[in-house]
Amino acid sequence: LATWRLENDDDLREFFHQIPELPYVMEEYITGVVETYDGVINSKGEVLFAASHISPNSIMDMVNEGVPVYYYVNKQVAPDIEDAGKRVLKAFDVRSRFFHLEFFRLTKDKEGIGNVGDVVGLEVNMRPAGGFTPDMLNYSQSVDVFRIWADMIAFDESRTTYSGPKRFCVYCGRRDEIPYTHSLEEIGTEYGANLAMMTRMPDALAGTMGNQVCIACFDTMRQVNSFVRYAFVPQKQIPPVEES
Repeated sequence: LATWRLENDDDLREFFHQIPELPYVMEEYITGVVETYDGVINSKGEVLFAASHISPNSIMDMVNEGVPVYYYVNKQVAPDIEDAGKRVLKAFDVRSRFFHLEFFRLTKDKEGIGNVGDVVGLEVNMRPAGGFTPDMLNYSQSVDVFRIWADMIAFDESRTTYSGPKRFCVYCGRRDEIPYTHSLEEIGTEYGANLAMMTRMPDALAGTMGNQVCIACFDTMRQVNSFVRYAFVPQKQIPPVEES
């Protein structure tokens, strides 16, 4: 199973000239950034907790083209994402569960879809976000989403008050085959006060999410961007020296 992007008419003709034997789905390509609405809802349709994470790079490009694997939990949910998310929850009559809703925020006008900055629906998932994202929600929002879910199951409400700081929480997934300028030890030395987790990603998910996980929290997006650059800067290639 794989995903490809058809860039032009020649790509389309080539595809139909060699149609894969497996069933396939073809969708219109949307240029945008993925923003989510994640949380817990009770039996009355009341959102007990919600947060949002943003993926600047597409998962397809992370897998196919090896672009840096990173995303971050926003400090606050954007108002238009919250509005769209709540309308989706109402439309699907979602109750008593985690939810993970994905949207595109368009970065290019798309005829018949919307203009730059518009929010467009992508996926509806009646489960928590995958990987370490639930932990990142906890780190970012100073909460315990698992306790909130347990309270919802037992009492249909959240019985814990959370008053800790809200921060940006960023995930960087480094690939074993790429030589980076900064080692994991150097990342730990430079950003030890901000790091929330450093661990290995299971091999089954490493192709998409990277092999080495670095998760850190920051107060500003400037700090997030600096951390991402530090974690991913490639090692400069030294040209071989000819042997005499």
